[in-house]
Amino acid sequence: MSDGSGSGRGGGRGGRGRKDGPPVAPRLAFDPEPSARFAAEVLQQARIDGAVIGRVALWSWLPDPADHPFTKDLDLAVSREDLIRLRGWLAGQQDLSVRELSIGGVNVGKPAEGISVDFVDRTSPEWGDLGLLFEEAVQWARSSGRKVELAGKRLHVVGPEHLVAMKLGTGERKDDDDARRLLEAAARGELPLAVAELRALAAEHLGPAGRGRLEALLREAGHPAARPRQRYKPTGSGSGG
Repeated sequence: MSDGSGSGRGGGRGGRGRKDGPPVAPRLAFDPEPSARFAAEVLQQARIDGAVIGRVALWSWLPDPADHPFTKDLDLAVSREDLIRLRGWLAGQQDLSVRELSIGGVNVGKPAEGISVDFVDRTSPEWGDLGLLFEEAVQWARSSGRKVELAGKRLHVVGPEHLVAMKLGTGERKDDDDARRLLEAAARGELPLAVAELRALAAEHLGPAGRGRLEALLREAGHPAARPRQRYKPTGSGSGG
């Protein structure tokens, strides 16, 4: 598994960009290549855009194989509109397993061949609507040119800021752990992550609870941009008696 990029000029929030580092070759906990080949074919045939998210995206950004936790499938972010197009394409397919995702999206695969791909738009009345965050992440991935190569297929991959925000949006411990891994790598200078951009994403999409969890994880990760925990509001000078 390796990554590649285009111009290095980012899109998304404020057109941010970064220079890509060397290709990453993680220790694989499962073989994502059959699913990656399948995902690339689906994106092309359904004429939709998608970007790798989840733990395969995490693998592509973290240089140390020891930081690559297990996953059992390949996850791609898609927009709400492209999920509709995908459903229309799937209606004409006869040999695929299709299951609805409770968080918003569909799992498509061929279980007998070990192929499993989640196409996620994250628009769920039950678990929260993060559709705009996912759509923005796909736009950033396309405009930045950042890609990960699997099985000879080059797929767009979301940036670390969006990936951390997505992880925080689940509220699950394993995703908090993944977010911490990314923040720790950034604290060590191994990952180009813009904390100001991440805070803006959290403020826009995750609400007060998500913002608070981000600040806690920054402190736990030992990031230099972490804000100290304050019990009391700051008071103005010259007040009082």
